[in-house]
Amino acid sequence: KMAASPITDGRGMVRGCLVSLNDVTELDRKNVELERTLSELEDSRKKIEAQNEELKQLANIDPLTGCMNRRAFFETVEQLIAQSRRDGSHICCLMTDIDKFKTFNDTYGHAVGDQVLVQVSRVLKAALRPTDVMCRYGGEEFGIILPGVAALRAAVVAERIRVEAQAGPGIRSIPGLRVTASFGLSSLEFGAPGLKTLIDEADQALYAAKQTGRNKVVRFDEMPPVQRQAVAGG
Repeated sequence: KMAASPITDGRGMVRGCLVSLNDVTELDRKNVELERTLSELEDSRKKIEAQNEELKQLANIDPLTGCMNRRAFFETVEQLIAQSRRDGSHICCLMTDIDKFKTFNDTYGHAVGDQVLVQVSRVLKAALRPTDVMCRYGGEEFGIILPGVAALRAAVVAERIRVEAQAGPGIRSIPGLRVTASFGLSSLEFGAPGLKTLIDEADQALYAAKQTGRNKVVRFDEMPPVQRQAVAGG
């Protein structure tokens, strides 16, 4: 790099020229290396963020059905219930279980059983709003939280999902395979103090549905007290 400046005398007359030469090759090289290093660091940061997101998904999602797992479900719903307590909004819980699921595994094998789980989970998810929360609670049981929905409306939703679940899961490898599901419903309206009780009540209603014929929706508040005790103890 070359720079030139005039040399003048006391009267302002130009008497010469000062020329300076700077070798900036090394500086340019270092600047290029710095830019390359910063670019590599940015790429590494993006890769780490992507890996962290993938790990988060693996920690929160059931690998078979793609539904939220129980741990993530509890964390999410606890926040929704806290919000419900603050603003007085409704929250309902549906617990649903595939009827006679063991029969599918025993008769057709676990591969078909897995297909049934995947198909039912798809039907359930397709029937829900983006604000609803669903998880694979365990085995063939799914938990669903409906924020901002009162019990009467939740019962209608559950009945619609029940019908869709019956018609939806088509396992092509087993023509004519019939799949049904039972549902138990509870709501904060019924007096549950928190999430655990809400789920327990919905589970009791689910088992009552199983014991009284399956493929139906049972509301916890409509169960006779004696039946509640019998289901809770069994």
